[in-house]
This record gives sequence, structure tokens and C-alpha cells, in this order.
Amino acid sequence: VVPSLDPVVTHPDFKNQQLNLLAPSLDRVVINTAFGSVLTAVGDAAVAFQPLVASSVKQLWQLDSSHLLQSTGATNKCVDAYEAQNGGTVRLWDCSATDVNQLWMYDDTTKQLRHKTHVGYCLDIGSPTGEAPHLWTCLPTTHADVKNQVFVF
Repeated sequence: VVPSLDPVVTHPDFKNQQLNLLAPSLDRVVINTAFGSVLTAVGDAAVAFQPLVASSVKQLWQLDSSHLLQSTGATNKCVDAYEAQNGGTVRLWDCSATDVNQLWMYDDTTKQLRHKTHVGYCLDIGSPTGEAPHLWTCLPTTHADVKNQVFVF
């Protein structure tokens, strides 16, 4: 038997030469930089910003190529914003690539999570305690309250 770096080779003589190739995790924590709060799935219908809990899957998210912001901890639930207005509800809803209320993009320059359908609206923490995140007009980076919309993802 010839030694191999192929991860599918499982010959017992070459255990120390086997590799386990893992796909990189797409899970991310969404942190509001001003208040240090983390986007959290609360049950199967709500979101809030709460203190970081290191082992909580309810605080892990994936922003996939179809622009869905999906919860890792709430099965098949995505961040959904159906009211295109200041204070518009942000909630969890069953994920659907065809649901235009669930389309988000992260702006690397401004650090805002912008709604793709409700153009000009961003995810906003709502308050320093973060219990009621909502949509709000995307603020310019020079605005005093932009801190409510700045996230590290």
C-alpha cells in the first residue's frame, strides 16, 4: 500500500497521514459595534439584540449567495422585514428565496445590513438594549445615530 494524502484513504497503516477536510463554516455572529449586542433568534418568530453567549447557535447566521440572512439555531428561519417604513417590523419567517422581504446585503464600506427590496432601509438595533430591532432609513456614516445600524458580520 502506498501512503497517500487523499482523505478517503483509510488504510490502518497510514492513520497519521490521513486528513479530514472540513468545509469552512459560513456561520457568523452579527454584532452591533456601538452596544456590543448580538443578533439573536428568539424562539421561532422574533429577533433581538442580546449579549453574546459563546455557545449559542441562536446567535449564528449565514448570509448566503441568494441574500437570505438565515438563522443557524432556528430551523429554516430567515430575517424578514415586510414593512418598508421607519420602525418596520423585523422578524423570523420561513426561509424562501422568492420572498422579497428576506433579501439583505452587507455593505462592507458602511457596515450596514441593507434591505435589497426595500431600498434605502437598513437593519437598525432600535435601542441600546436591542429588544426591538426594526427597519429604518439607512443613515449616512456622518449621522449621530448611524451607530444603531453598524454591524460587524
